[in-house]
Amino acid sequence: MRPAFIRREVAPKVRKVIYDRDEWVCQMCGVDVGVEQDLTKAQCDHKVPAERGGPSTPVNLQTLCLQCNLKKRQACKHCDLPSCDHCPYAFPRNFENLLVLRLPKDTAKKLAELADIQGVPPATIVTRLIEQS
Repeated sequence: MRPAFIRREVAPKVRKVIYDRDEWVCQMCGVDVGVEQDLTKAQCDHKVPAERGGPSTPVNLQTLCLQCNLKKRQACKHCDLPSCDHCPYAFPRNFENLLVLRLPKDTAKKLAELADIQGVPPATIVTRLIEQS
């Protein structure tokens, strides 16, 4: 069972340091969250969430847009990884060519079956579909 939700606020000066370091760009999707944008979109995110022991130090903080931060929070709620080290939401730069999709069970099953029939990984099926469009 997960511990109760812990929220650690990041001091405004530290947030600005993180935003400047990340060049006011969302580290997941690359959208500009800079000063000319709506500042409410800029989010200072804990890569490893506080409830998983993540500190509020610059090495554990990243700039995310509001949408990506909401997606990450939702993913973290349902995460069963033993650690955040290999999580694309925590360390998106390590997964630049990775697309994470949450598919309905039936769709995922069909994709897996199709991949088995063709003898290729599911990602190859998705890539082919995109290239055909």
